[in-house]
Amino acid sequence: MKKTILVLLLCFPLLVFGKGYKITYKIYLSGSNNSYTETTVMCEKWMTISIDKNRFYLFQNKKGYIVDRKNKKAIEYDFNKNRPFFAAFVANYGISTTDGNIVFPQLIFKKTQKTGKVNKISARKYELPGNYLNSKSSAWFAENKLRYNGRLFAKYLSFFTGNQRLLKQAENLNSFPLKIETVLQGGITKDKNVRVLEKIEEINCKNELFKIPEDFKIVKVKPQGLPVAEM
Repeated sequence: MKKTILVLLLCFPLLVFGKGYKITYKIYLSGSNNSYTETTVMCEKWMTISIDKNRFYLFQNKKGYIVDRKNKKAIEYDFNKNRPFFAAFVANYGISTTDGNIVFPQLIFKKTQKTGKVNKISARKYELPGNYLNSKSSAWFAENKLRYNGRLFAKYLSFFTGNQRLLKQAENLNSFPLKIETVLQGGITKDKNVRVLEKIEEINCKNELFKIPEDFKIVKVKPQGLPVAEM
């Protein structure tokens, strides 16, 4: 039985793993009147992120996959050999280098004086390093600790990076990111991507590994760049 819990209503500090979590973001892109939904299902040992109705990302055992249901195929990325693939998911929190490393500044989540409401939750704006020198990223986190707090956010990030400085800072935050804004300046044009957290649901989630169907073809990606240590 699935138990839906709106993130807006929860203010409990403790988080116990064992159950699964379904995290839903609404994505808005500049130049488009339409939005789309991104759904993440996170369990203790694996996580999936929707791409479209036929494809999703899968993360488990230091492997990442793009799973294509329609074509019965999965592209496999190894954490140590294909670091750029994993680095892309934490690019807002550091500068990506060409070899796939993430250069983390001393202060990742820089608290600002700007406060406001995100889906009726009192929130504060934090500046993020961003992915490129000509981009600017920011995130809004709850002012008061929610039930789905930084511990859940750190668990999410741990599927992409082992950087303890980033994970520790994330763990100390009051919530999952309520809103993330990324602005990319390209010449005279400016593109903006806004992700707004809609809800977090608790689901029954078996902790054994996610099984890719046996009739799917698995294609392993060749090593990319240099195997790099987490900074």
